[in-house]
Amino acid sequence: MLVLGSIAEAQLAKSGKYTGKAPGTGIPFKSIEIEKDHFFYQALAQGVFLNDAGDGFLHGSSVVCPYVGEITKAGFTGNGYCVMTDASGDKALAVFKCGPREGGGCEGDFQWTGGTGKYVGLKGANWFSSQPIATTSEFTAQWKGEWQLP
Repeated sequence: MLVLGSIAEAQLAKSGKYTGKAPGTGIPFKSIEIEKDHFFYQALAQGVFLNDAGDGFLHGSSVVCPYVGEITKAGFTGNGYCVMTDASGDKALAVFKCGPREGGGCEGDFQWTGGTGKYVGLKGANWFSSQPIATTSEFTAQWKGEWQLP
């Protein structure tokens, strides 16, 4: 039975759409003041992706996103990469960019750029919006998009 369950888990549809949440923590590495009210910022976001379906595409995967950007009075503008690792150790890779959103955080798009194991050749267009939780280093992010495999 375990072998059959592992085979079924490893199989993945060739394409789909999804929505989900990615709560996490932001870990700042460096903040350098360029001029008054203008900072260069380098950090790492990490958390978990929770597919709204409660299972399926990348549900329960760890999310690690190194990023850089600038902070001004308008808010955060930046870009970076995300590595999502599922329960079997396969990785989905993405690149993102975002701009300030009302109330803090940032909003933008990201593209799947490939992966390992069952995610080799992964591609697709996606949207996200992250919101800080009060004045903590915690955040929540909403994701939605599509994915395709060769």
